[in-house]
Amino acid sequence: MPSTRRIGGLVLIFGYLGVIAGTVAWAISYWNQPYREGEIFQVALALGIGLAGLACWRWTAASRASDAPATVVRAPTRLMAAAALFLAVGIAASTYETYDNHRQLLQYSHSTTVSYPHYRLIIAGGSAFTVGLLLAAIGFLVLGSTHTGPIDEVRLAVQVDDTTEVQPAP
Repeated sequence: MPSTRRIGGLVLIFGYLGVIAGTVAWAISYWNQPYREGEIFQVALALGIGLAGLACWRWTAASRASDAPATVVRAPTRLMAAAALFLAVGIAASTYETYDNHRQLLQYSHSTTVSYPHYRLIIAGGSAFTVGLLLAAIGFLVLGSTHTGPIDEVRLAVQVDDTTEVQPAP
């Protein structure tokens, strides 16, 4: 199933590109602030997610070449999918909170506009980050479903008159 692995890998790559796009948007929105905690948080979050995903990818690739049972290989990818899904929910909630704060500012100011620096950039960044994490979750699920376990059919090599015949195991 190499094509399914490629699809999972491509979905993961696009997901991480979404995470990077969201991180860049949020970092730009924090750029002119007197404090740097927001930028540091966003960059650290993206790097942490990327490193965890890379570790899971390498574990999965190494496990496929071994005789590890399918459950051992599938567990890390499924856990990464669950982690990405939970993070997506958290980022989506944070993005919605920003939207709701802006809506309430408009409602209580009795005005059609409110000075909310980089509001659209924050919403776009949160949306890109959320979609990226959802794509990563899908990619990890696809990768976790492609491993079928150790060799499906064990074959025995039998030496017969200087030739080797391969016969299925009983």
